[in-house]
Amino acid sequence: MINFRHLIFPVSLLFPFLLFAQPANGPVLETKPFLMVQFRGMYSYGQEQLDENGAFVPVDPNLRWLLRRGRAGVRASYGKQLTGFASLSFDQIGQRPEMSTRGSGNTSLPNIALFDAFLTWQVVNSKPWLYLTMGQFRPQIGRESITSGFFVPSMEKALSQTYLRRHLVQVGHGRAPGVNAGGFILPGKPLSFTWYLGLFSPWAEPEEQTALLGTARLAMHLGDPEQEEYAIQYDVTRFGKRKGITLAASGSRQGGNGKFYDSSSLGVDLLANAGRWSLDGEWHWLWRTPLIVNIGRYWKGQTGYLRGSYAMPVGEKWLEWTAMVSSAQADPQPFYTEFSDAFSGTDNVLEFGANLHLVERKIKLQAHHCWQWGSSIGPVGNINNDYFFQQGLGEIRRGNYFGAGMVVVL
Repeated sequence: MINFRHLIFPVSLLFPFLLFAQPANGPVLETKPFLMVQFRGMYSYGQEQLDENGAFVPVDPNLRWLLRRGRAGVRASYGKQLTGFASLSFDQIGQRPEMSTRGSGNTSLPNIALFDAFLTWQVVNSKPWLYLTMGQFRPQIGRESITSGFFVPSMEKALSQTYLRRHLVQVGHGRAPGVNAGGFILPGKPLSFTWYLGLFSPWAEPEEQTALLGTARLAMHLGDPEQEEYAIQYDVTRFGKRKGITLAASGSRQGGNGKFYDSSSLGVDLLANAGRWSLDGEWHWLWRTPLIVNIGRYWKGQTGYLRGSYAMPVGEKWLEWTAMVSSAQADPQPFYTEFSDAFSGTDNVLEFGANLHLVERKIKLQAHHCWQWGSSIGPVGNINNDYFFQQGLGEIRRGNYFGAGMVVVL
């Protein structure tokens, strides 16, 4: 039997097309397919895993090939007011538990999943102050989360992406069905703003009830704007084309589900471009009320990063040097973590590397080194973070790695 309530959201995605349906001499539907791939060779060393006797033993250093990220999809537009974006993902092909890189591996017959599928509608033609985005996409909080991994200077993304995404929508890929309103304030001025307000349905187990997630972000731009046209896709390196700074504040609030009573966050982020130099970063404060509400305290966590890069021209190419430090910190007490479905302890990353951009925003070669460390109080088994756990191995002390590879955006 069909539950017609389930049809409300997908049918609503058709409304903008119906509103703009015009004769043959009206707006034209344009589509553009794309393919993006990150491929790397990864040398992992220094990792330890817990054996059956409760002692940490070294994992042999190893060299592996990894198709870290893959995207295939289509961009579409209908006139000037309606755009669409849909992408499939094929990630972590070649990832093995003994590698120091993070995340679980794809299968021998790799899974392909729908990542993004959304429409953006400019409500009033030629007026940039109100756009509506609807579909499955990332809540517009967290600079690292809303910036594609294909367009950041570091080889791997900052820890704040993963920990913030799990806090917001309970899954690492960070997408959820929802609606976001946003737009420009004072566009084209030396001081301008971009605003975002969203309402999303975070993921939950089938037997769980979950409240909606509300999000808000206000970005202030000094000097050159961060974007010439409104979009929920962002970039970091500008190859000398921008002189400006973006400062933003954001927040979120969600009622309870079957794992916590309520959840909230506050954060700040920045992007500064000064010719060849770029600096970006963020810091987020996270809170959850445990299901046992009479314990008299909240679970509290923090996560963020700071990353700098310098791009120097080499003939018609660009050589970019980059460094990043990232951290996640939370209450080390397992009791509060267990009843808040949250992480605990500390998790840290330091990365240095270089990118050779053969074609701006299209093709780059990478060589980077990453150090990782964490801390805890008490037994490792009481710590729930990615430094101390790897799917397929269980409890570990994550090692370091050197990676070299190629990023292609077609």
